[in-house]
Amino acid sequence: MESGCVNTTPNCDDEVVCTEDILDVALGCICQNTANDANCYNGLYCDGVETCHITDDCQPGTYPCLPLACDEDNDQCFSCLSDDDCPFCMKCDVGECINQLDVEDIKTECPDTVCQTGECDGLGACGFQTADMPCGDPTDTECDNPNTCDGLGNCKPNFEPVGTSCSDGLYCNGTDTCSAGGCNSHLGDPCSGATPYCNEGTDVCDECTAPANCIDGNICTDDVCTAGTCSNPNNVLACDDGLYCNGTDTCAGGNCTHTGNPCGGGTPI
Repeated sequence: MESGCVNTTPNCDDEVVCTEDILDVALGCICQNTANDANCYNGLYCDGVETCHITDDCQPGTYPCLPLACDEDNDQCFSCLSDDDCPFCMKCDVGECINQLDVEDIKTECPDTVCQTGECDGLGACGFQTADMPCGDPTDTECDNPNTCDGLGNCKPNFEPVGTSCSDGLYCNGTDTCSAGGCNSHLGDPCSGATPYCNEGTDVCDECTAPANCIDGNICTDDVCTAGTCSNPNNVLACDDGLYCNGTDTCAGGNCTHTGNPCGGGTPI
């Protein structure tokens, strides 16, 4: 049987902003989620180069100037003149930015969110809530666990690994596995050979009983059931690819073929 999606249209959105989410029907209706660092670029110099993590989304870059201060307007580092020149939770000391103690209240504009404390940690950075602290979406399914803090100030989804077994309740789209936090990947129609008809009502592969059991979705083949066996011989019916400038369309060899540019003589375009 042909590969592809049968009786389903998977949602390949993994809720990770920086990944490219693609449905690959050639591999049997499998979601492919690929990290792309370019989707994380924010155009700023002083927060370093951002990268994309396949499950944890965009990751911040590293401050590029320590122990110096950073000049965003000119994309360069310089010796600090005051505490205001330094990053949050740091202070200026003889031209260099050093960590302020957690008891000091010098530059403490730290975010206060479900996964961030809103206070300096005494190590030159804003404080984070502990990893595994509950946050955000509490959904708990075969492929998606409740969101938790990651210990770096972010609330992250906790998807089951790609390929984890699951069930979407359908038989005729094949074996199911987790992808992008859902039961989204399927191997495709499990029926072929002597029992090509997939009976969703009984979850078994049967012999065909009518041409409707043998539909392959190709207008250039006939759907035939003979003595319980499906076949899809080529036909020569008219077809239509929706284009005018490639000429008249007819079926040949199982494909919609074309006679070529219909314009000539005085009207070649």
